[in-house]
Amino acid sequence: MKNVLMLSTLMLMFVVASCNKNQTAVKKLDGTWQLTHQNGNPVDADEITKMTFTKCKLKKDEYCQMSFSYTALGQTFSASAQFLVMDDGNTLEYKYTSAGQTSIERLKIKELTKSKLILEITEGTTVYTEEYKKL
Repeated sequence: MKNVLMLSTLMLMFVVASCNKNQTAVKKLDGTWQLTHQNGNPVDADEITKMTFTKCKLKKDEYCQMSFSYTALGQTFSASAQFLVMDDGNTLEYKYTSAGQTSIERLKIKELTKSKLILEITEGTTVYTEEYKKL
């Protein structure tokens, strides 16, 4: 009986620790981030891409709110989405609806600090990186 209780306690501790890592990442993401580099190259100064993550308390399978904006040639395009952090803070999943179709994207979080975010995007066999700074 002691072994079952100990195993149950260890499993609960693992789940709590994983949730804490995801929530820690959500807290760091809170705010507005601007794209500075793509694949190690600086982005054009006249093209501005921003992501804004809304502060929230993550629960299992609960999405938080975010928005995107992109400005080029004096035109700004924006969209709303929802995000979820999972895999011990290593994966950013976001979903959005466009033309009545819901899409889900998963990005690998390569680095996340209070001021720097590096995402890895895989499309087929091609891997891209995007680096953001917190505003």
